Amino acid sequence: MPKPERISKSLSLKFASLLGKAEKSKGTITGIKKILVVRLNNIGDALITTPLIGEFKKIGGVTIDIICSERNKMVFEEQEFYRKIYIYDKKLKTFLKIIKEINSQNYDCIIDSHDDVSSTASLFIALSNCKFKAALEKSNTKLFTHTIQRPDATKTHPVERVLEISQLFGINPDLNKANILYKPSAESLLKAKDFLNSSFFEKKLIIGINLFAGSDARFWGKENFKNLIEYLKSFNTNTFFICPENKLDIAKSISNDVPVFSGSLDSAAAVISLSGLLITPDTSVVHLASASKTPVFGLYVHYNTDEVIWSPYKSKFDCVITKEPTLENVRFEDVIQKLSEFILRIRS
Repeated sequence: MPKPERISKSLSLKFASLLGKAEKSKGTITGIKKILVVRLNNIGDALITTPLIGEFKKIGGVTIDIICSERNKMVFEEQEFYRKIYIYDKKLKTFLKIIKEINSQNYDCIIDSHDDVSSTASLFIALSNCKFKAALEKSNTKLFTHTIQRPDATKTHPVERVLEISQLFGINPDLNKANILYKPSAESLLKAKDFLNSSFFEKKLIIGINLFAGSDARFWGKENFKNLIEYLKSFNTNTFFICPENKLDIAKSISNDVPVFSGSLDSAAAVISLSGLLITPDTSVVHLASASKTPVFGLYVHYNTDEVIWSPYKSKFDCVITKEPTLENVRFEDVIQKLSEFILRIRS
């Protein structure tokens, strides 16, 4: 994080602490009818919060609203789980407008669903007039009426860390049933079906290969993907690429024979839900695959961290992990060995 950004974050947290020190309460939070959940950051961060939303939906008569960011709003838009969405765009004018509106809504509880400290979320918490304020324990704990110990990030899946917040409401989530909540639209499902039907004429295992993640460090390289396409032919599969529109030229340079699917997050979720296997670097589509329980084979950069990887929560899963900062030195032979075994397992 650049130095000016670190200074700004530190000042924001100090300001929030001065404004919003909350009186601690004991016992569980009850009598809730209107909940406001704050989840900023990226798409993956938003998706791993949705199992917590699923637990709140089990409370009869509860409405759930969201404060999200421009970067992750597509996770919550057009979904049946939420009544109202406030979209924060990093502008002071928007921030003040959201604060004014949420304080007019008489929410019973505001929840900071972030696994770590967010200075912006802290300001929303501090300036809200909610009776109850809930979160995992972290350095800004004085802002909350209720907190619960944050599970060990080196041993606990991020979904389960966020789910721990539900304990503050007397909810004991069934981890066997909890999953990512995301339903692609009927329109996106139709688009995905049309793409697959027009691309493939034989019924075979459909494999989607997501080529890109959010950084170049997680791109495995053209030659590796070329070799992968040739190798998958031996498994008698229908294979396609998933690729953003601004990188279609790279997909075509890997293979002119492989169909390429491009579109919105919603359409990607749809085509993944209709696939038999997703091969992907570590990125948000991993969690979309979990929502539909599509098996995932991942390529993970796990550099300079001991935290558990952000694997799909409910999909069959295997992966290759590198401790180096990029996928550059992940050997094709090592990937193929594990991938071959995985394909045989999901076919059995």
